[in-house]
Amino acid sequence: MDDTMHGWRFDEAQTTNFDFEEHVDCPTSRLIESFILEAIELEECRTIIGPPGCGKSATAKRVVSENRHIRYVTATPSSSGLKAFLRNVCSTFGVYTSSLDNARIERDLWNELYRLLYNYPMALICDEAQNLDLKTLRTALFLHDQTGLPVILIGNSAVLNRTRTKQAAFDQIADRQGPPLEIDGISRRDVEAFGIHHKVEGREAYELLVNFGEEERSFRGVVRLLKRARSIAGPKSSIHLSHLQGAASELLGRSATKRLIGETEPKTLQVVT
Repeated sequence: MDDTMHGWRFDEAQTTNFDFEEHVDCPTSRLIESFILEAIELEECRTIIGPPGCGKSATAKRVVSENRHIRYVTATPSSSGLKAFLRNVCSTFGVYTSSLDNARIERDLWNELYRLLYNYPMALICDEAQNLDLKTLRTALFLHDQTGLPVILIGNSAVLNRTRTKQAAFDQIADRQGPPLEIDGISRRDVEAFGIHHKVEGREAYELLVNFGEEERSFRGVVRLLKRARSIAGPKSSIHLSHLQGAASELLGRSATKRLIGETEPKTLQVVT
């Protein structure tokens, strides 16, 4: 049978060959992972909200890659409508339906989830959930109400804060779930864990790295700095302060780098005659 119907391709099962961002075991990633696994164990729906680059997606993808019964979908702006969401979920669970009717697609999905959940526990992670409208968010939670499937919604707080309507919709849905996990950003201990992973040495080097992390507030920025420093240090050497200074100067400029390490530009003295 042709597996393409009405422009949508249905796969027998979700593949988990993600394009991974670099994963480093750190306090924030452990917090996200334990939160996801606890929600699945308790068969609850939960929400994770945080700024971009704080490890939400990278950690969720790693959890999915290590647990074949957890499925993952991303709600892009172009696929955030109800029909696209339902088709996306059908695809990731290997559900075939030829219907164009949303209600029929939901019933086909429920029936298959009943069968799957009877055999083993499963869960759904929906990333970039801030792109979903209220109707689609309700449908996502209705999957749990009808079948017992735990649904974990991951949302970008920066986008939600810019759009009052989406924030209100997301809050309304979050109120129906267990306590949310709200991440403010990355911590000093997170940044230090990345430094250890990349073989950074020296107290001053770590201070620069932490200061950089506090400004960037994202793992992506820290990893970008460390990879640039690695290219300066070479593949086998440890990363020292001079390597990080060189990398930071390329990324931020020399004056910003001096500020990160606590140096200030020399003041010009005025001679009074």
